[in-house]
Amino acid sequence: AINGGSVTTTGAQTYGDAVTLGVATTITGVGNTFSSTVNGPGALTVNDVGTTTFAAAVGGTTPLASLTTNAGGSTSVQSVTTTGAQIYNDALITSGTYTTTNAAFTAGSTTQLAGATTVNTNGGNVSLTGTVDGAQALTINAVTGSVTFGTTVGATTPLTGLSITSPSIFAHDVTTNGDQLYTGNVTFNSTESTNGGNFTVTGTTTAGNLGNNALVINTGTGNATLTGTVNGTTVGGQSLTVNSSGVTTFGSLVGNIIPLSTLTTDAPGSSRFANSVTVSGPALTSATQLISINDAATATGNVALTSTNGGAITINSFVTTPFTLSIDTGGSVVLSGAAGTTLGSAGAPLILTQTPLNLQTLNASNLFFVSPTLPRGLIFAPGSSVFGNGALLAANSAQLLAVSTVSTVQGSAAVAVAEASKVGFDTDSVAQQINYGFAGDIGVSPPMNHTIDETGVSVPEGFGQEEDEDEDKKKKK
Repeated sequence: AINGGSVTTTGAQTYGDAVTLGVATTITGVGNTFSSTVNGPGALTVNDVGTTTFAAAVGGTTPLASLTTNAGGSTSVQSVTTTGAQIYNDALITSGTYTTTNAAFTAGSTTQLAGATTVNTNGGNVSLTGTVDGAQALTINAVTGSVTFGTTVGATTPLTGLSITSPSIFAHDVTTNGDQLYTGNVTFNSTESTNGGNFTVTGTTTAGNLGNNALVINTGTGNATLTGTVNGTTVGGQSLTVNSSGVTTFGSLVGNIIPLSTLTTDAPGSSRFANSVTVSGPALTSATQLISINDAATATGNVALTSTNGGAITINSFVTTPFTLSIDTGGSVVLSGAAGTTLGSAGAPLILTQTPLNLQTLNASNLFFVSPTLPRGLIFAPGSSVFGNGALLAANSAQLLAVSTVSTVQGSAAVAVAEASKVGFDTDSVAQQINYGFAGDIGVSPPMNHTIDETGVSVPEGFGQEEDEDEDKKKKK
């Protein structure tokens, strides 16, 4: 038993037998080793600029009042039980279970997981200030306490899994080769990767404003589940991208309090939307992509996709029955699904809440929609079947539309028909040529500007001028 207030040496201290702390004790030395168990009820403070090693359980029989180590050096400690706080100010090496009674657990420097590690604070806050690494699983049960990661987790050596229970979780980049489970409300900054494991948040998700204001969730073949609402930190300031070949689930509203700048899901896998999505990113043009649902989507509730600043909304495919899908943007609406994709039906059409600038299918698709008025640009791929406001707008690749200022069947020989004549379009980029269906001069360098002539056909600027000049010369002769 150590009943003195402190033990100080200029060199190492080694305790080969079991140690009992009758009162608060401070150990000061360089390279201190506890070869056997350490029990309380006293508090223990270790000041060591070398390596402090606890080779056996601490507080396993009688919990210590607290355990504190100073900055500098490192501490390797197995399972620890205290009634008060555990504060490790030096580099920490863990393996086992660390338990406090409604008191804090703090790692002030780096944390290296040498074995599976569980932290139970029963209401105390958990703070891991430095990097956390190790090919081990980390479980944190803070119950009513908060959990804060000060920097990256698994950046050097990915964890095998991470599970946290807390009403308030704050994380930076997290990399695991297994599941990440967050039971509570989480603020994420930067990139969260599971490399095939599932990613689950049972509470709310907030995209933080640290780093590049971009929250990216990479699961590989794993599923991504965001059960609660999803919001940003500043209006239109943070983006969310989910890359998963599994199932991505949005279980509640997205952007209902603080809208994201953009929302993107990648092409593999599928996504499920239980409620509406609102983004408020800057729309530099009507083609600026602000909502891009690139996988196969299913509505599990009534869904409204809203871009408050008029950016483009792109959908691969969206199964809505028995629910409704509405889109609210003044920008472009693009159906990018493969040939044969159907969006809406005669009885439950896609609802365009406001009239978008353009409505486009990239491949031969079936589209049913209603809109306050028909969009200015109706751009349909060959083979598309489109019903708008109850009328057949396109039945096949040969049909051209004359109901809008810009109406094309993309890729057809007569590439544009207009209601009004002499309407000009700036097509100084190949991308714009493709967007407007000017297939005849795609790739021409430099690209040509087009004007709608009196017959409603799009022609390049200057087209036919040489012939007119030759004819004039002949008449003069």
